[in-house]
Amino acid sequence: MGSPFPAPVVPSASLSFWLRLRTVRATMDSVDVALMQISIRAKMVDLASAVVFLWDYLLTIGMEVIYVWPSPWTGMKVIYFIQQYLPFIDTLWIAVQGNQLRAKYKRSYLPRIERCWEVSHVFWIGFIGATLIESFSLFSVILTFRAWAVWDRHRVLTILLPILFLGCCIPPPIILGLFIPTTEFQQLPPPLSGCVLVRGYPIVAVAWILLLVWDALILTLMVISAIKAYRYRGNSALYRVVYGEGIIYYFYLFGFSAVNIVLLHLGAVDTSYRFMLTSRVLLHIRKAGLDRDADEVEHITLSIARRLKSLLQQPPRAGSTL
Repeated sequence: MGSPFPAPVVPSASLSFWLRLRTVRATMDSVDVALMQISIRAKMVDLASAVVFLWDYLLTIGMEVIYVWPSPWTGMKVIYFIQQYLPFIDTLWIAVQGNQLRAKYKRSYLPRIERCWEVSHVFWIGFIGATLIESFSLFSVILTFRAWAVWDRHRVLTILLPILFLGCCIPPPIILGLFIPTTEFQQLPPPLSGCVLVRGYPIVAVAWILLLVWDALILTLMVISAIKAYRYRGNSALYRVVYGEGIIYYFYLFGFSAVNIVLLHLGAVDTSYRFMLTSRVLLHIRKAGLDRDADEVEHITLSIARRLKSLLQQPPRAGSTL
C-alpha cells in the first residue's frame, strides 16, 4: 500500500533561490535596500569599466606592436608603457592584498565591520589613490606637453602651465590622506556578504573637481590653437589627428571627469577611461607621424623616378657621344 501522507515537494534550485530572495526582501528595511542598491551599482560600474578597458586594449594592441614596440626608447615611450599597463598592476596588487587579508581573517576574531574597513582601506589606497595620483602625473604630463607643443612652446605657457599643474597635482594626495580616516562602512544584510561605504569626508570630491578644471583648461587651449592652425594650414591629415581627434579625446576626458563627480556621490568611481584615451592619443600621433614620413619618402622616390625616366626618354643631342 502507498503511504497515506503525500510525498514532500522538493523545490528546484532556482525556486529555492527566489524563495530565499523574497524572504530577504521581506525582512530588509529601507536602509538595507539602499545599501544593497549602492553595492550593486558600484559592482556594475566596476564590471563595465573592466570590460571596456579590456576590449579597448584588444583593439589597440596591434597599433602598439606596429608603432610603439619598434621605436627607440625615449621618456615618452616609458611613460606610455607605464600608463598602459599600470591598471593590470593595480588590479594584481589589490587581488594579492585581498587574498592575504582573507587568509588573515580565517585566523582572526576581528568583528566583520573592522574587516570591512581594513579591506576597503586597501582598496581606496591601492586603486582610487593610485589612479588619482597617476591621473595628475602621467596623463596630465603627456597631455600638457601636447598642448604646450601645439602652442609652439609659448613663453607664457612655459611659465604658467607648470605652476597650474603643481596647483592641481599636489592637493589630491593630501585630500586622499584626509579622506581615508573618515570613511565609515556598513555590512550588507545577510545572506549577502561585503560592506558598503556609507560616509566619508566630502572633500574627496575636490580632487576630482581639480582634475575637471585641468581637463577644461587643456581642452580650451587645444580648441583655440586648432582654430588658429586651421586658418593658416588648412585641413591636412596631420591636422585632423593632432587637432580633430585630439579635441575629441580631450572633450571625452572632460565629460568623463564630470561624470565621475556624479558617480562619486553614487558610491562608484571609474578611472579606466583616462588610461584608454591617453593611450589612443599617443598611438594616433605616432601613427600619423610615421604615415607622414612614409608619404614624404614615397613622394621623393616617385619624383626621382619620374625625373630619371624623363632623362632616359630624351633623344641624344646632336654631336653627343655615348
